[in-house]
Amino acid sequence: MSPPQNPLSLQLQQSLRGSVHRIVYNNEENGYTVLALQAEGHNDPIMVVGKFAAIQLGEEVLCHGHWTDHNRYGKQFQVAHYERNLPETVKGIRSYLGSMVKGIGPKKAELLVNYFGIDTLRVIQYESQRLTEVPGIGPVSAERIRAGWEEASVLKEVMVYFQGYGVSQHHAYMIHRTYGNQAIQTVRENPYRLATDVRGIGFLTADKIAQSLGIPADSAFRARAAILFQLKSYSDQGHVYVPRSELLQSIEQNFKIPHDALEQAIAYLDANDELSLEPLDDNDTAVYLRILAACERGSVNRLREVLDIPPPSSNIRIDAALTQFQKDNHITLASAQIDAIKMALAHSVSIITGGPGTGKTTIIRAVCELARRQNRTVLLTAPTGRAAKRLSETTGQSARTLHRTLEFSPQEFSFQRNRDNPLEGDIVIVDEVSMLDLYLFYALIRAVQPGSQLLLVGDVDQLPSVGPGNVLRDLLQCGEIPVTRLNQIFRQKENGLIVENAHLINQGQLPILPKASTSQLLDFYFIQRDDPLQGAQTIRELVTQRIPQRFHIDPLKEIQVISPMYKGDVGVKNLNTLLQEHFCKNQKKHIDFSGNRFYPGDRILQTRNDYNKEVFNGDVGFIVDIDTENAQITALFEEREITYERHELDAITLAYAVSVHKSQGSEYAAVVIPVFTQHYVMLQRNLLYTALTRGKRLVILVGDERALQLAVRNDQIRKRYCRLGWRLEQRTPPPPLPWQDDDFALAAL
Repeated sequence: MSPPQNPLSLQLQQSLRGSVHRIVYNNEENGYTVLALQAEGHNDPIMVVGKFAAIQLGEEVLCHGHWTDHNRYGKQFQVAHYERNLPETVKGIRSYLGSMVKGIGPKKAELLVNYFGIDTLRVIQYESQRLTEVPGIGPVSAERIRAGWEEASVLKEVMVYFQGYGVSQHHAYMIHRTYGNQAIQTVRENPYRLATDVRGIGFLTADKIAQSLGIPADSAFRARAAILFQLKSYSDQGHVYVPRSELLQSIEQNFKIPHDALEQAIAYLDANDELSLEPLDDNDTAVYLRILAACERGSVNRLREVLDIPPPSSNIRIDAALTQFQKDNHITLASAQIDAIKMALAHSVSIITGGPGTGKTTIIRAVCELARRQNRTVLLTAPTGRAAKRLSETTGQSARTLHRTLEFSPQEFSFQRNRDNPLEGDIVIVDEVSMLDLYLFYALIRAVQPGSQLLLVGDVDQLPSVGPGNVLRDLLQCGEIPVTRLNQIFRQKENGLIVENAHLINQGQLPILPKASTSQLLDFYFIQRDDPLQGAQTIRELVTQRIPQRFHIDPLKEIQVISPMYKGDVGVKNLNTLLQEHFCKNQKKHIDFSGNRFYPGDRILQTRNDYNKEVFNGDVGFIVDIDTENAQITALFEEREITYERHELDAITLAYAVSVHKSQGSEYAAVVIPVFTQHYVMLQRNLLYTALTRGKRLVILVGDERALQLAVRNDQIRKRYCRLGWRLEQRTPPPPLPWQDDDFALAAL
């Protein structure tokens, strides 16, 4: 295409040289960028479009390409390739330092440039000892600036290097964070490490880099990496081990690696203690990642130690104490509840399971009260902050997350409560045990002192943990631990349908679908919508208008949309976009990162544990400020302000809508759930049941009745490969792993 015939195009022809004046848009995944370039010889910035790796304000670039005439945005310069240089003007240097170098904000950049002028970058790079000449910059600040410059230089090199392999800017950040200044060298030596070391980078990306570096397809490195990656993928799906035959078949099909090469790789990894192999009953072999084998075997051994020591006998009359508890609280306990309380006080380990409204919280309160009468201490804990907060609110007792209870130390990256420093509570009560994965269960049971009592409370019909294992179901089925199953519903308001419908769904029956009434407010509704796009608009109207107006429920703080899937018209991603458009329509400041756009006021979700910030997977907060110059976000979590640097933004996502798994352990005043055949693969009974039981005052299903019927009828629970229950059934302890070490087994936490 020839350039348009106007004075500007004739003057610049096919190249532009200038400094980056403003970054209008940047896609972290593919590097696609729209920027305003202050081109040489022109007063007004020129819009430039193309793929740029880690481009920053103030950078000097020479762009080669051609002119286009966009039907909406007008004249643009489309970049085919570009060359970059450090800024050479005072203004460019000031912008570059303030946006790229950690430890230098706009104010320090101003101080440096005012003092050193055009020599600022040279001084930082080659004469950093002179930085203390600048008034207001001491030795500590000077060292931070020098280190920030070095880090920024290496990071840019890493991002440019990996862009050539199709690695996104976000993942390049992750690679640099993982390997530091040795990132490029480490990957050159063994690119397959990326598949297991760096979150979000899979085997295919590592394989592409390896092939470009000349590593042959039949390399032993490749076979070993494929096995470790595939085992990690299985563990992400909840499996603790994988049958050898299934593992080899999946790798052969997906990565075209010969069977013999895989067998040799398994033998090598086993000999080097990276895997653990155990025979299965059907002449197959269970293949474990080393960490998961240690956690499963260690859990069984420690649980047996706790089970073998009976609790101290009660020094009070239990029946009389229960009578007094009922009188004080103006309640009448059912026989199953009384049995559960007596069981919890009489055994070293016991389990209480039941659905919503079956009296689990009342039992916990009673156990706490009777323990107090015996002068025994009780520790209340739950897997997540939301679940712990709810437990504290419903019992009136102090409750903490398991990580806080076990005293996780970010500095040492280990739990301070363990076999040598056990928990001091006489009775440890854990709620929402369905969320407990194998890692966290091992950390817990390892810290329970033999002679103490452990009461596990949860709803086995809810979704299992996100992490590997099926802890609650295995413990219930092993036959080694006393169990009370609660079936009678107690928490049922007049005309209330949430609890009743939850139990109907759990029993495989369609919920009661009442007709909407203008004279009476209900707590459960079903709105028929055949088209997912129409359903998405209905959900937006419900959250932003109809529910707040009719029920006086805060749309930002008290309404939660819970969707079965991330993709699709009524998936988490699209619903978040629709709701954000409404709540943030007047906001101008924003930051784009990895496909997300964040505005002040946005409701956000933490997606992984951050022990230094003390914010954890599933915590919900609100963005209170955005610093576009320094690419920082400040968010409020439970009255605590948390600041995220740009490279940390992968830890948060929008939370107007969340997945069912992310909603576990929480209660919301109102819940809106899309139910469409578009989500056919995820229409499962336990998923719908889990979502429904998150609602406290109001639940609204939006979708078509056929999809609802499919979900209720589908009671197939996805099988997880795990042997915790099987090991407990065996009378002989499992053989110890030759390298087993309690501290090592918790390294994944």
